[in-house]
Amino acid sequence: MRVLSHGLTLASALTLTLLAVPCEAQRIDGRHYIVARGDTVSEIALALHVSSASLIERNHLVPPYALRNGQRLRLPNEVSDEVVRSLGGTPVPTMHASPPVQAHATNSSRVASNGRNGGIAGRSGGGRWGRPSIQGYVRLVRESTGEQMSVSLRRVTNTGLNRMRHFLRYGDGRTHTIHPRLLRLLAQVSDHFGGRRVHVISGYRPFRRGQWTAHSNHNVGHAMDMRVEGVPNRVLRDFCRTLPQTGCGFYPRSVFVHMDVRSESAAWVDWSRPGQRPQYGRDGHPPVVGQPPVAPPAGGGEDESVEDVAQDNQRVREATTVEDNDDDAPGPPSSGTPSAAPTTP
Repeated sequence: MRVLSHGLTLASALTLTLLAVPCEAQRIDGRHYIVARGDTVSEIALALHVSSASLIERNHLVPPYALRNGQRLRLPNEVSDEVVRSLGGTPVPTMHASPPVQAHATNSSRVASNGRNGGIAGRSGGGRWGRPSIQGYVRLVRESTGEQMSVSLRRVTNTGLNRMRHFLRYGDGRTHTIHPRLLRLLAQVSDHFGGRRVHVISGYRPFRRGQWTAHSNHNVGHAMDMRVEGVPNRVLRDFCRTLPQTGCGFYPRSVFVHMDVRSESAAWVDWSRPGQRPQYGRDGHPPVVGQPPVAPPAGGGEDESVEDVAQDNQRVREATTVEDNDDDAPGPPSSGTPSAAPTTP
């Protein structure tokens, strides 16, 4: 055994060197992310600055999206070299560097300049709905008042929490701390749909007698009701359902999709209108008059009724819905003011 100065053997020196390196210093190996204990799909997607749906699709993950320590996940193509370096990896050339794709990136840059996909100049688009100009940068409209705000949620800071606490306030001005993971989910939704404006229908709602569930996630700042400009609610619903540990409520006869944070994912469809009790059913299959009502989803997935939302935002009572049909083709993000009454895109 070779002996170094101060009486250390070569093996001992190597051991000390390895111990001195943080165990999580390198999370990227080539074009793979190495899963660490406690990692979740949503947290990894946030670290890579991509959507959960993109990560799930790239690795063919299936619910409940359980990960194991040391698992190697393929990086989505849109992960930037800067992100790879920040996670201890070395950028690896991909097929995107070939001349034909570079030409395509130039075209995407030209499209981005006229606002068609919200992309970053010189970078390829982010898929069907385009790429946000700045990842994690969320543009919001408060439906009940028309108030607008833009906020960076790429990293949830105290400033972001405070601003969102005020923006998601109840109609009478009461506020509550908003769960940070709900804001990270909001950033993922915004990024996935190219940075289009998110219309907040309802956020925090204090408990009231007569609300549908005794312990709504809205009562503790864990939920919000929303829609995205230019995106049919059924498309927003489909993306919401890919997010792990998320509750997703779809209301075909109203104008919003419900999203909340919880320990296990849940989804439900409620065909009721304001003033009615929940009418649970299946996608595309409203309850039939005269037939027994459909039971609430297993596990207590339901969180609210349309009437609960209308108690906070009276415009929900006046709003009318339109059929989605084929109107989900991507288009330029809208920059106009909100309409007099919210409607599904």
